[in-house]
Amino acid sequence: MNTKIIILLIIAFSVGVLTTALAAPVPGTIPSAGDLGIQQDSPIKDVPGAVAILTTVVKWLYTIFFIAAAFFLLLAAFKYLTGGHTPANVQMAHKMILYAAIAIVVAFMSVGFESIIKNFLSPNSNTSNSFPANGTAQNYGESGLNANYR
Repeated sequence: MNTKIIILLIIAFSVGVLTTALAAPVPGTIPSAGDLGIQQDSPIKDVPGAVAILTTVVKWLYTIFFIAAAFFLLLAAFKYLTGGHTPANVQMAHKMILYAAIAIVVAFMSVGFESIIKNFLSPNSNTSNSFPANGTAQNYGESGLNANYR
């Protein structure tokens, strides 16, 4: 049985070495990014692209941390049920509940950080400069129009 495993490992290792040797660039040449399988275009072309990637990452983190929290809560409930009168199991269940709470807090913080970074990167259209280049303040009044154009 052990010889079969050793033979399979040797075959897998030799196949890995052979594919690496065949995929290696020719000595003396500098491979381009395309030759190495690296994408040459950046997926981030502007601020909305960066925000879209950030949103995707945050959604994944949010989901992963909530799944981890649910797992820890279920595991803690199992420890409480099966722990009986053993103080070590009850203490471990308390720690698991604490870890679940930390995972939930981190998940909510990731959404908060996403909003902060999105507001930092994206220009805010609600904020307008009330002082034009000539240094005089404009009075927009209730209608939102400049007093000079009414």
